Amino acid sequence: MSRRTERQNGRAAARRYRNLVEVFGPHLRDAASSVWRRTAERLPPVVLRYLFEVRSALFSGVSDANPLRLMWVAPDRIEYYDRTHVGGFGQVVEGSWDERTDRFEDELVYRSIERRYADGVPWEETELYREYRERLRNEGSPLYARRFDSVAELDAYVEGIDRLYERITTEGYWSQRDLLRARPDRARDRPGTATTSTSTRSS
Repeated sequence: MSRRTERQNGRAAARRYRNLVEVFGPHLRDAASSVWRRTAERLPPVVLRYLFEVRSALFSGVSDANPLRLMWVAPDRIEYYDRTHVGGFGQVVEGSWDERTDRFEDELVYRSIERRYADGVPWEETELYREYRERLRNEGSPLYARRFDSVAELDAYVEGIDRLYERITTEGYWSQRDLLRARPDRARDRPGTATTSTSTRSS
């Protein structure tokens, strides 16, 4: 076979490949994304971390900034936060979505926790508690998610935060990776959700 014929065959094969991608590409991407989400929900974090590395190397639309890689940051250096949801972890998305930032110290949860533990005020006097309580009374639904069905459940929830704070104070903070190693049986109560009981080390 001559080189000219080889080049013609190569160009023809490339055209056929492009045509297949144009026709089936979106369906294949949707299917692959669905499989990825279902798989990710069932895998341990350590496995997911390496899968993200492989995924970013294989697909151009995935960032190499692994969302599961642990990075330590001094809390005093955190000034802004962004809670915009623009797709799955690691997605590269165009637009100006990343230009909207809010000051971390203005966040309701931050202000309330600071009032509780730095100023020593009761939970009932914090903005977070009052807003949760009012939403329960007026709408039957709390601020971010339906965590509570009554004020009694809200009280039990903030008491749990107090216990957590005391344990971190006395035992120190453990990362989720440490907790998985120490107590793998209590690391998750359902796929993708860490239990509050695993936020500090167990004695």
